[in-house]
Amino acid sequence: MQWLVRFMRFVSERFRDGKPEQKMESFLTQLARQDVSASTQNQAFCAILFFYKEVLKQEVGKVDSLLEDSKLVICGAKGGKDRFVAIPCSLAHELAAQLKYAKVISEQDRFNRVPVALPGLLAKKYPHWQFSPKWAFLFPSRTTCVHPREGFTVRWRCHEANVQRAVRAAARPLGLDITPHHLRHAYATHCLNGGQNPRAIQQAMGHANLETTMGYLHAEALSVKSPLEFQTTNI
Repeated sequence: MQWLVRFMRFVSERFRDGKPEQKMESFLTQLARQDVSASTQNQAFCAILFFYKEVLKQEVGKVDSLLEDSKLVICGAKGGKDRFVAIPCSLAHELAAQLKYAKVISEQDRFNRVPVALPGLLAKKYPHWQFSPKWAFLFPSRTTCVHPREGFTVRWRCHEANVQRAVRAAARPLGLDITPHHLRHAYATHCLNGGQNPRAIQQAMGHANLETTMGYLHAEALSVKSPLEFQTTNI
């Protein structure tokens, strides 16, 4: 019952709808991030699975957590919500190289006792997490910096300004003036043109309301033909 209470509270804060598998994966991933033991995670999983199958009489498919089948869980994204995004298979080689680079930086920092900047008060509650490989950034900053509140040297992630500059630099030779946010609009529109359901696009983009997602879909009106384009028949 305690696990069900925690699960229901978690779901009510982060999901408006969605499949049971998505909700369970997100909940179990959060437990893993909190360094909950494998046996405890399994206990939570069994309790929730029993609730779905025996009480709600719902079948539950395969449940994974963290990274599986080119699927990434973004924890604490916009609005403090967790969401799933697809990893393009075409980037597998580049991501593997980046992961190798990030591991080298993480090992060097552990040797030099340079901690990773953790969110909230986690560093005070779990000091050893600052040097755990599981909390190392996949895209670490090139240099260390001074923590603005604590005053000691830490390793932070690559700043989003680097991504913004890279996008602008790539677009400039084409005569375009775009930002990463423009790419979110393009992503939503291309998904719609590819036949994706707006609800699925909403989940992928992490929007709480479908109305927000609809504001990103710019191809709808253009996909509707003018009445003059329709063939007429004699009655």
